[in-house]
Amino acid sequence: MYTKYFLAWMPMVLIGIANGILREILMTDRLGDEPAHQISTVTLFVFLGLYIWYMLPKAGIRSSRQSWIAGMIWLILTVLFEFGLGFFSGQPILELLNAYNIFEGRLWIIIPLWVGVAPRLFLSLNQKFDHKMDE
Repeated sequence: MYTKYFLAWMPMVLIGIANGILREILMTDRLGDEPAHQISTVTLFVFLGLYIWYMLPKAGIRSSRQSWIAGMIWLILTVLFEFGLGFFSGQPILELLNAYNIFEGRLWIIIPLWVGVAPRLFLSLNQKFDHKMDE
C-alpha cells in the first residue's frame, strides 16, 4: 500500500521541477527572486492540487485513514527531498530553514502542508460530490 503512495508522490517532484523551470524562465528576471518564488509557490500549489485530485482514485486512496497516511508520507518525502537536495547542493542548513520562514515572506511552508492535507480534503470533496450525484 505504501509503495503506491511513494510512487504517486514521484511525479510531484517532476511537477515541482517544471514549476521551478517556468519560474526561472518567465518570472525571475522580470519580477525579482522573492516575488517570483512567491508566485511560483502559488502556481505549484495549484499544479499539485490538480495532480493530487486526479491521483487519489488511481493510488487507491478511498478512506480517511488512507488519505491521512498518504498525505503524511507525501509531506515527509517532500521535506526530505527539499533538505536532501539543498544539502547535496551545498546550501547551509540555516538557508534551507529560512525557506520556511513565513514572517520573512517565504511561502514554501505552504507546499509541504498542502501535500499533507490535500488528499484528505479532496477525498472529502469527492465523497460529498459522489453523494450528491446519488441523490
